[in-house]
Amino acid sequence: MLLLGAILGWRYDPAWLADYRTAIAEQREWRLEDGSLIRLAPDSALDVDYGTARRRIRLYRGEAWFQVAADPARPFVVESANGHTQALGTAFDIRRRGDQVRVLVSEHGVQVSLDRQRQRLEQGQALTYDTDGFSPVRNVDVTNELAWQNQRLVFQDAPLAQVLAELQRYMPGRLQLTDSALGSLSVTAVFDTCQPRQALESLADVLALRLTRIGPWLTLVRPGETQGQQ
Repeated sequence: MLLLGAILGWRYDPAWLADYRTAIAEQREWRLEDGSLIRLAPDSALDVDYGTARRRIRLYRGEAWFQVAADPARPFVVESANGHTQALGTAFDIRRRGDQVRVLVSEHGVQVSLDRQRQRLEQGQALTYDTDGFSPVRNVDVTNELAWQNQRLVFQDAPLAQVLAELQRYMPGRLQLTDSALGSLSVTAVFDTCQPRQALESLADVLALRLTRIGPWLTLVRPGETQGQQ
């Protein structure tokens, strides 16, 4: 049964055999054969496929920052979910959560393609895409968005659900909201990724939440007494 489970898991999760992977709380970087640099955030996985006519990356999960070496004869394209991001001589970051992908440009520009839609992004701009299409392009604070590279997570009026999804990459086991309404609570904070448990406890104190740990595998995030009375 364990073997069958492993085979089925590989079939439905190609990240298991990805060329480059990171574990929970692990951050790594690689210099590719053309001189391009990949910096991979925790709990992330991607494949690299270099040919004579193109350089293709497939991001299966997590987040990766790319600094692309120039090669006009071979476009550098990152595929994630159903979209494609082509570098235009650039450095950029892609984050994937399920079918939702966020693209952020830290240098120069990229072109993002989704079905028949096309959108160019310049330095300091970002967009999100999913099965419904593109979100509006927005200006972002690149330093804050890429703070994970310096072992920090920075949130400005972010929903709690998003904050927990980010902390999840640094903690073993699963974080589970027991009340979906809690996911919209606003969070403004800076956390040290080397101390994710302390960050979670700080959130619980500030937002009046209760944490219920079920062994090392699951932490329930529940309304506290104050939340329950609202």
